[in-house]
Amino acid sequence: MLTILIYIAIIGAVVTVDQVTKVLLLHSDFTYIPHLLYNTPTINDGAAFSIMGGKTTFLIIFTSIILVLVLVLLFTNKFSNNKFFKCSLAVTIGGIIGNFIDRIVLGAVRDFLLVEPFGFICNVADIAICVGVALICIYIAFIHKFRDNGKKNKKNKEINNEGNNKWKTFLL
Repeated sequence: MLTILIYIAIIGAVVTVDQVTKVLLLHSDFTYIPHLLYNTPTINDGAAFSIMGGKTTFLIIFTSIILVLVLVLLFTNKFSNNKFFKCSLAVTIGGIIGNFIDRIVLGAVRDFLLVEPFGFICNVADIAICVGVALICIYIAFIHKFRDNGKKNKKNKEINNEGNNKWKTFLL
């Protein structure tokens, strides 16, 4: 129960920071780091990189489906009960909800962080989604694989020990 509350707290923290920064920073242009990071408020009615602009209804339906699927992964152990994986999902969910709120309430997402070298504008929710998905990929590529191999090796050792114990019993 405590771990579920931690995941909910992570989601809440990401949503809160996202929404607060959008309110505080949406009406001012300034420089964080020259030639790198600027506060440049804008509205994006599309998805990442403004693709599917104007398709708000589709994006709301698509986001709803993805949100339900990721919540199922978080609150069940269908794929994994690993805490690293679950925290990664919680960060991702927080980002999804942050942008989902904007899309439902405003019909578009508020972006403000311009990363000049790459030429894209994002927000805290976008960053949370990218970080969460990257951590999920790391988990799937490295941690989950080793964890499963460890279980297989443990099971093989148990089978071998059972076989050895049978021989010891037979020989004694």
